[in-house]
Amino acid sequence: MKASRWINLPVHCGENGLVRGLVKDIRIRDGHIDALVLSMGGIWSKALFIRPEDVITLSADVLELSDESALKRLSAKEMKAAMAGSDSLFKLTVVDYAGTLIGRVADARVGEDCKVQEFEISRSFFDDMDRGYAVIPMDQMTSQDGVLHYQHYYYEIPQSKRSGGVFNKVLGED
Repeated sequence: MKASRWINLPVHCGENGLVRGLVKDIRIRDGHIDALVLSMGGIWSKALFIRPEDVITLSADVLELSDESALKRLSAKEMKAAMAGSDSLFKLTVVDYAGTLIGRVADARVGEDCKVQEFEISRSFFDDMDRGYAVIPMDQMTSQDGVLHYQHYYYEIPQSKRSGGVFNKVLGED
């Protein structure tokens, strides 16, 4: 399932089915989803997040938890400490082997075990229109300090039929 489908997904709790919030952010650590953030908290409100292992049902319409105890409520300082070492999925920058900027993560494909299988990388608006997103498997990436490092050079990014841009789909291949 694509990770972007989880954003703004309502979170229901227990038998009563009360909506406790919407997923606002996805945090990853070492290629696995670490937490789904419902609220980052503020001066008068507590941060609210859930761990993926507490989810009992995940569909296109709803994310369901077994009970209220799956919701973790922390102060903003505690939340910052709890999320140390994890990164927001959609804020990750991607660089190649030489340190050249490739782009930013636009989406990710996530398996049943909440492990990221591949990333879709947006290089630039015009490049995305021409060639589409770059699709890079997780096993060719390493993460360090909020930056994903592609283990090859920029020009070695594989092209797949799925990554073709709008121009190629409308106008056909050269």
